[in-house]
Amino acid sequence: MDDPSPAEPHPLLRSLLEAERQVLARVAVGIPLSDALDEMILALERASGDGAKVEVLFVDENAGRRLRYGAAPSLAPEYIAMLHQMAVGPAAGSAGAAAHGRVPVYAEDIADDGRWTGPLRAMALSRGLRACWSSPVLGADDRLLGTCSLYHPEPRAPRAAEAQALAAVSRTVALAMERHDSARTLSAVEARHRQILDSAVDYVIISLDLSGRVTRWNEGAHRILGWTEAEMLGQTLHRLFTPEDLRAQRVELEMAFAISEGQASHENWRVRRDGSLFWASGQMTPLKDDKGTVLGFVKILRDRTRQRAADLRQAFLLSFSDRLRPLTDSEAVLGAAVQALGPQMQARRCGYLRFSEDGRTATLEADQGPGSGVSRQPGLRVEVFGSENIARLRTGVTTVYDDVSTLSRDCARALQRHGVGAIVAVPLLKDRRLAAALYVAHAQAHRWTPEEVTLIEEVAARTWMLQSGLARRRRCARRAMRWRR
Repeated sequence: MDDPSPAEPHPLLRSLLEAERQVLARVAVGIPLSDALDEMILALERASGDGAKVEVLFVDENAGRRLRYGAAPSLAPEYIAMLHQMAVGPAAGSAGAAAHGRVPVYAEDIADDGRWTGPLRAMALSRGLRACWSSPVLGADDRLLGTCSLYHPEPRAPRAAEAQALAAVSRTVALAMERHDSARTLSAVEARHRQILDSAVDYVIISLDLSGRVTRWNEGAHRILGWTEAEMLGQTLHRLFTPEDLRAQRVELEMAFAISEGQASHENWRVRRDGSLFWASGQMTPLKDDKGTVLGFVKILRDRTRQRAADLRQAFLLSFSDRLRPLTDSEAVLGAAVQALGPQMQARRCGYLRFSEDGRTATLEADQGPGSGVSRQPGLRVEVFGSENIARLRTGVTTVYDDVSTLSRDCARALQRHGVGAIVAVPLLKDRRLAAALYVAHAQAHRWTPEEVTLIEEVAARTWMLQSGLARRRRCARRAMRWRR
């Protein structure tokens, strides 16, 4: 008979509310579902006080119409082994039949119930299990999630309170399973979001709480700024700002502006962990809930140092070309070049060397030193500029020395006598002969960047091209004058 008989409220019902609260709390903090269910089942079995044992099976989605072990801390291991991969069907025990029909199944006596057959029946009886009442575990969408069974050591039908308790436990198991699946899905989504954020290694992506403390820090932030997420969680962004910006309360102003205007865009210098500066371009946007309440912020930055340098270099070259365009005198061209390039590079010295045809002497056609104008010095022996340096220039290769003290002693001394600690010199060839060189020098060692070297080479090329053009025009003018005579 599958209809329960009336009885007093079952102890399981009285303890179920607390058990449900505890199992859901454990699932919420990430305790494995089977472990959380084990704790709930043991509490319910103790509350029943009549030798009842509880079993939970899950639908095995990877094995078709089968059930797999979920939780049954009081059943014998060998019996549990038989439950694993149990088929769903009308003659597959109480659990298999309940899953098959999606309705409760009450086997009053396992020994003569037709739904219990073969080794499964024999194993249950040998372990003192005489009655088994099972209920399907259904999700909110009516999807079959598993089964919940209550075993009793005596052959009998469940009382009404026991059937109610079984149904209530099944609902609690369903709720726990759905919470667990939701948490697992959310965790998977968060993991994918983390992978997406961390794949954006060219961008700093930071999330902040409402007080401005870091809650997320992507791999791009680690690579660009230097700090790891573990170091920055719970910290503010003040360490990223320069002292000038901190005095101006830029951090607080940026958050306030983001809230009032919807976002705060900026371009400015920011500080890395090693103390170096980089030009950052980005924005801060408030994070809001469905009601529009601000919960925090997301800040996105990109290192635009090279792009800014390229923009400034391009702007300088355009201005430089405009400055050269009206000039018709070679000396004026050279003077304009060193007067523009020296301050741009913040150099100690900047100038042109013009070499004699025999290559033994050189003339400083335009040399600008600290606090002085452009001067001219003819008849200098090339050795005073370092034989090693001149030999390299004659090959047509730009010389780049971050620290002249690393050169040979004679070459280092020759350059240091001119107050040079670091130098870039660009050779200018005429008929494969070293005709001139544009140089930029610092008094101390200086690490020249590729962008700096490129700028010096571009200025040299434009100046040399203009001088060559002026020389051709002068020659043409002289020929014209001879013809007129």
